[in-house]
Amino acid sequence: MKKQLTALLAVGVMATTMGSTSAQAATETANPTPISSSGWLHSDESQRGAFKNTYYRLKVKTPAKLAAYRAQGGAMIQRKLTLPKGTIISATKQGKYLVKTENSQAADVRYGLKAATLKKMGTVGQGTLVLKIKASQATKIKRPVYALPYGGGQLLSGGLKALSQVPKITSNQIRITADGYLEYYPNHPHVVTGDGGYQWTYAFDQRPTKSVKITKATAKGSRVFLYTKVKPAGVASSRVAKTGAHQYRVKLTNLHTPYAYTDNWLGDDTGVASLYTIGKTTAYTVIGEGFN
Repeated sequence: MKKQLTALLAVGVMATTMGSTSAQAATETANPTPISSSGWLHSDESQRGAFKNTYYRLKVKTPAKLAAYRAQGGAMIQRKLTLPKGTIISATKQGKYLVKTENSQAADVRYGLKAATLKKMGTVGQGTLVLKIKASQATKIKRPVYALPYGGGQLLSGGLKALSQVPKITSNQIRITADGYLEYYPNHPHVVTGDGGYQWTYAFDQRPTKSVKITKATAKGSRVFLYTKVKPAGVASSRVAKTGAHQYRVKLTNLHTPYAYTDNWLGDDTGVASLYTIGKTTAYTVIGEGFN
């Protein structure tokens, strides 16, 4: 069962990096404890459990797959999709290949690239991109200014208070995708019953309320300013222009306050989360797990 739940976690359905599901068989209380930011960043052991993102830009139109779980019965399925040339992805280099598996905790692509495939799958949850391509098919790039260095890009509202409630998820989700979109998924639980009667709850709808392209991003210290042409949903923004591509601005601040907490579906039953503010919302994102 734990192996199955690990796979569930990876496709964005467990109450961890994807922040979207609570399992019926509750884990222990999270009990988040502050840890040293520099200590975590510079510890070889900690970094082995870090969900670090490495970004690449696709040189050609690229076949891939989408993994998600059926709404009825809970079986995992995969279906083909195609990524356009120029898409930015987060992947891991393994020898001559770039790989992103169904267990990956890396940032994912926007809903718009998944939508047509998801509609045919009859699944719940946001799904996760799965691929294995030759490294020569993509160019490694510097982390985009808008992108988070660790984790799946999900910012869960409520900050430390919400983290303390894990495995229960009552947060709304703001997602920053690998390919530069700002998406909002309000909390909307969906209960799924799998084999043997085991149940879990997907905390969010599959489709975001809104998915808005980030047209520009600038950084100043621990703050990043995200600009969009269209007003984003679910997050406070400032109107900074009446025309053009950069009309709205959202401030994202890394508070550099990581916490270790108990999560029975992660390595060593330990998760690591970092606090941010986005707009006027305090949020957390899962950036790693225990490693032993």
